[in-house]
Amino acid sequence: MTKTAEAGELAKHLMEFLDDVKAGHEVLVTRGHNPVARLVPMHSPVKRQRRSVLHIRSLPGKWIGEAVIKGGDLADEMFARE
Repeated sequence: MTKTAEAGELAKHLMEFLDDVKAGHEVLVTRGHNPVARLVPMHSPVKRQRRSVLHIRSLPGKWIGEAVIKGGDLADEMFARE
């Protein structure tokens, strides 16, 4: 959720707005109804689960090598001179 705060209001209640940002909200800072800045959280409030590289598996299939690209219609399109 995005909240809007005039620069003077932000200065008076900075700690309250920082608590809102820490909770995951964004604060749009305005000066005379013109947006000048946006405060966003440094880290997502939702904790992401770390994954180990050991869980990565290769996908079944074939490698499309350089020979396929150089010798087909795709090569003609890629290397065609205009």
